[in-house]
Amino acid sequence: MGIEKANSSYTVEHYPKALKTSSTSNENPISDVIFTDIDALSYYEFSDKFVAMIKNDFPDKGSYMGNEPNTGLAHENTERVYMRSQISVNNLILKADQFLKNGGFEYTFCGGFAIELFLNRSIRKHGDIDISVFWNDRNKIILYMQSLGWQVYEMYSGGIAHHITDIKNQIKAKRNIFCFKDGCELVRLIAQSDKDMYYLDFNHREQKELNFIEYLFNNNSVNSFLYARNEDISLPLSKAILSQSEIPYLAPELVLLYKSTETEREGYQLDYNSAMAEMNTEQKLWLQAALKTMNPSGHKWLE
Repeated sequence: MGIEKANSSYTVEHYPKALKTSSTSNENPISDVIFTDIDALSYYEFSDKFVAMIKNDFPDKGSYMGNEPNTGLAHENTERVYMRSQISVNNLILKADQFLKNGGFEYTFCGGFAIELFLNRSIRKHGDIDISVFWNDRNKIILYMQSLGWQVYEMYSGGIAHHITDIKNQIKAKRNIFCFKDGCELVRLIAQSDKDMYYLDFNHREQKELNFIEYLFNNNSVNSFLYARNEDISLPLSKAILSQSEIPYLAPELVLLYKSTETEREGYQLDYNSAMAEMNTEQKLWLQAALKTMNPSGHKWLE
């Protein structure tokens, strides 16, 4: 494996395990090259030791000797590690897409997975699956999930959620609902004094199984997607909903606009940096205009 420093990012070169010539050298041809932020190197199973070495500009440069593991690099089968990560993410998206196709409602991947669908590659771990849907499909979505044995909760306030057991009894205080299977390790329920009210304690380290989906509701006009936090901001549906291998996803400029209210959350800046590097001029200008509308006093992504 080779590493080449490039500003705040690194080029990660992947070598196949075969053709390794000795225990101390590596003359394999390069099979893949990606750019990634330094903080994302752990996702590709580089050790904490190696990441620290990079951030400190290799403090003992010139003295590293021995096999790759001795220098803090990932273990030698890096190609298999990287491919395993990609297959895991892609399989989760594919499984979710197949699951949602049977629901009879419009849906679009949003959040971090939408950024990766736009990029057509994996860049980080994800705490959950976020799906953008329209308000007029809300009851259909709830009934579909319940019919398959999923629990459905709507957020109320302060981390408190209402367990929807009857479609006729909904609060509709927030624009999101959480659906999960029994035994899902991503969420813990703490019962409150009021009936069907629970505190939801989330543990979104990384979702690996299709056992949790968050739906986020939006409105649309005849031909436009309306931004939920300010419906004066819109994007034509033909540009708002894109697809990768027939999997629908929300356009990166819309995803980033939603993420712009919490830029310090883990992975959000990486999503922004990665998407901006590949968005076209029209997408960037739309995002800049929307950010200025929502943040008249300025925003870090406008600097």
